Amino acid sequence: MNTKHLFFVLLLFQSMLIIKSTCGLSIDNNQRTDTLEHNLSIVKPMLNFNDTNGGYYSEYIGIDLNHLYTSAVVQNMGQVSSTQVFLEINILEGYDEELLNTYFSDTIDVMLPNDIDTLKIDFNFSQNYKLSYEGQFKIVYTVRSSQIDNDTINNADTLFFELYNPDWVFVSRSVTPTGTLDVTKIDNFQSGDFIGITFELANNYHCLSDMIIIMNGDWPESASMKAKVYKNNELIISKPIINIWQDEAIVNLSNEFFYVFIPNELYYFGVEIDFADGDEIPIAIDTSAFHNFEFETVANINGNWSTLNFVPVIKLIFDPEGIDEKTETPDFIIYPNPTLGLLNIKNVYNSKIEIFDIVGTKVFETYSGSFEKQINVSYLNSGNYIISVFKNNKKYYRKLIIE
Repeated sequence: MNTKHLFFVLLLFQSMLIIKSTCGLSIDNNQRTDTLEHNLSIVKPMLNFNDTNGGYYSEYIGIDLNHLYTSAVVQNMGQVSSTQVFLEINILEGYDEELLNTYFSDTIDVMLPNDIDTLKIDFNFSQNYKLSYEGQFKIVYTVRSSQIDNDTINNADTLFFELYNPDWVFVSRSVTPTGTLDVTKIDNFQSGDFIGITFELANNYHCLSDMIIIMNGDWPESASMKAKVYKNNELIISKPIINIWQDEAIVNLSNEFFYVFIPNELYYFGVEIDFADGDEIPIAIDTSAFHNFEFETVANINGNWSTLNFVPVIKLIFDPEGIDEKTETPDFIIYPNPTLGLLNIKNVYNSKIEIFDIVGTKVFETYSGSFEKQINVSYLNSGNYIISVFKNNKKYYRKLIIE
């Protein structure tokens, strides 16, 4: 090959390199550019978190069995705006991966770079699937847009929930700690002060069994905690927490009957902490920015109510269905309800009958040896009560109103 030909070949090769570099013909380069430009990420998938002021996570399907609320905090991590952004959710039966259904959220028209937002979906779970079935379910979250449908670029995530116990439900404001409580960073916080979460029921009367405080380490020997519950700023429950482990502290808040909580009343659940200077209090907290801290958290510092800039990770064990408000059931019948004093109870042969007030104190007890029993409750104060009938080794509950 002469010098002229060699120069021509080198010139052609150099030109090809320039064209390849300029036009981005490399497959690897194209993937990197595409990923950087369009990169939607799921910051956090959520279950039963539908309230605009902050909702609840649940390891069952929620306080209200009629709906399963799902949502995800998503963020545009890319370099350009993404349009028509939506959430796709697939519900799978967890053991054999059977696809039960697919749902889609509303669409966000435009998400600018670094924008963060929440996409929500709610559907009627109880009508689609048998609640009596116990098993593990998966919710697979995928965020999509009009630009790209590639799961390797648009983030996907999975949550699990399990119908392991149809009688009780874990409910909390957060299930994923991001840090540990530092009492020195709370203004004016001192030994004996209170931190907690807010709670408000939307429907039915519900029974509370236990409170669980998630821990991130060993509890100091010089410190102690009390579980406290407030109703409209008024203390209704206070109980020392004895069972404290490295990962959680548990306190049972029931006595002869479970404490009963009323819809549309504001409750505070949390802990009063007694500690010495230098004690490290290992209560787990969630500082994720999507929480509405003003609505979800509460503190009582030196006698003054305020809010926090984190969510204490506290779980509450409730009955999910609430107490049946019907006056006629196969279990037993009460009438009239509301009553002015005389109450008739049917289907109570060989039964123990008890009445509890709304904080679980037993105020009446009797035994019925006949099919129907009439009792006089006129001496009780007007208000809401729970009537319990124990028969055939099983308890049944109804709401009772005394006028």
